[in-house]
Amino acid sequence: MARTPTTNRYRFVTNCIAAHGDDISALKETGEEVSRQTFARALGPEQWAWIQDQLGYSKDFRITTDWHVGYYRGIYRGVPAFYLVHSHIEYVFTLNGKQGPSLSTRRR
Repeated sequence: MARTPTTNRYRFVTNCIAAHGDDISALKETGEEVSRQTFARALGPEQWAWIQDQLGYSKDFRITTDWHVGYYRGIYRGVPAFYLVHSHIEYVFTLNGKQGPSLSTRRR
């Protein structure tokens, strides 16, 4: 049986290195800190496992013991978002991976 895609979960869309700086600045201005549990619940188990793997966490080095990681929610390009800050890099997840227009394109 085919697996039904999970909806109403936050999906990775970008990080601050690949995104336009104005979009990340606006996200951070709307940001408010959330618990790791709230962040993980919003992402769901697949995205939560994926980001931990991408950042090099493992059973021997768990994200849950790294106090340098911050978890936030805010608005990214006009849509609700959760973001994680790891080594001063923001990793942005939006609801179902949707994004509005970039601030850089709105000013032209």
